[in-house]
Amino acid sequence: MEILTATAVDLGEPGWDPMYGYGRIDAAAAVALVTLMELFKSEPLYSRRMRRV
Repeated sequence: MEILTATAVDLGEPGWDPMYGYGRIDAAAAVALVTLMELFKSEPLYSRRMRRV
């Protein structure tokens, strides 16, 4: 639920308001955020090795 509220497009007053709640759900942004979170959870930056060309 936090991901949906964090990525929602705010339509009314900043934050939650009685007319729009947290705003319009941005499904693409929510999926992108979850994808990035899973990527970095499974492969930490410090474990990546640079490839020599």
